[in-house]
Amino acid sequence: MSSVRRSASPWRADEPRGQRAVGLRSTQIDRALHDGGSPIADRDSDRARRLLRDAGGAALESIAGVPGLGHLAEDGRDAEVGLSDLELATFSPCAGVSLRYGRLRVPDARGVALVLHGRTGFIEKYGEVIAELGALGLAVWSFDWRGQGLSTRLLDNPHKGHIDRFETYLEDLAAFVVAVLAPQAAAIPGPRVLVAHSMGAHLALRHLHDRPDDFSLAALTSPMVRIRGPVPPRVQQGVAALGARFGRADRYVSGGDWGPRHQRFITNKRTHDRARFEAVIACVRADPRLALGGPTLGWLAAAHRSIAVLLAPGYPERITAPVLAVAGGDDAIVDTCATVRLMARLPAGRVVVVPEAKHEILHERDPQREPFWRHFVEVLARDPGWRESARMR
Repeated sequence: MSSVRRSASPWRADEPRGQRAVGLRSTQIDRALHDGGSPIADRDSDRARRLLRDAGGAALESIAGVPGLGHLAEDGRDAEVGLSDLELATFSPCAGVSLRYGRLRVPDARGVALVLHGRTGFIEKYGEVIAELGALGLAVWSFDWRGQGLSTRLLDNPHKGHIDRFETYLEDLAAFVVAVLAPQAAAIPGPRVLVAHSMGAHLALRHLHDRPDDFSLAALTSPMVRIRGPVPPRVQQGVAALGARFGRADRYVSGGDWGPRHQRFITNKRTHDRARFEAVIACVRADPRLALGGPTLGWLAAAHRSIAVLLAPGYPERITAPVLAVAGGDDAIVDTCATVRLMARLPAGRVVVVPEAKHEILHERDPQREPFWRHFVEVLARDPGWRESARMR
């Protein structure tokens, strides 16, 4: 995938950039960056059942009212593309490890999207997002990270979220791009797009730094730039490093095995949307192998080491691809202010903060999801590869 065409920057001069929010507190960010577009209407109370099935038309509803982009919702795209079309398979990045991936074929696709999950994520959880991307005309791939979903688990207790180092994730991602995505998507025109959440968004940024020719642009939600918790990050890092040093890397930091506490909507830190929350829980109940509990000390130590790499002087400045980051004003898992500061350092970075959104923006209520889709489609519409693929049709 070495022939990617990239625009210098997709942002208009009059649009808010991350630089304008450096150093602001969360309430100031809300005021400075809140995009108050008209939200799409909330859906009916039976959405949890619908979300477990196909969700092809939601993105088209979201973009129909965007000035200058209505043609994307009216260009004949089959809005019925959905999870029934998802093909599942496995590949092995190295001996003894099997990673599950999914592929959504889209007729006359105009581009390619790779969806990267956050910690605890799995393909089924992102079914709605995959279908929405397909409805926009993007062929979609996604895979379960090593240690979660239906990919190889790393410890005897499969509920423990563990990794030795984040470079292992990056090696798996690079192997997937080379061995699976590049050959399978070779005949598809248009941009190569990363859509990534939280830990996946963190890894997307590192991949863009290390392999800048693989993808044209990235759209991130709640990137893991700084982990929030009951103690400051430096204390988290110190405790995790000591635990790993003294042979306790496989011990839980917090959370324990997946169980009743992970299924309580009222105390969850991820979303305000009960239907989407319950749809994810239903997936795990239907296949308990998808369950993942809290992170280990080893995972936390590895996460902080990787964050230090991402924030090192000169590192984000070398990420040249256009990057959109959408963060929640009510995120209690990662630090939105840190995301704003990081995006200010990217040459073609932009951040949008959605007030009243928790951590999982793409699993939030529709009014909190809508800004992501609106800004994403605007970025996509400016990409030269996307415009060229439209001329080829």
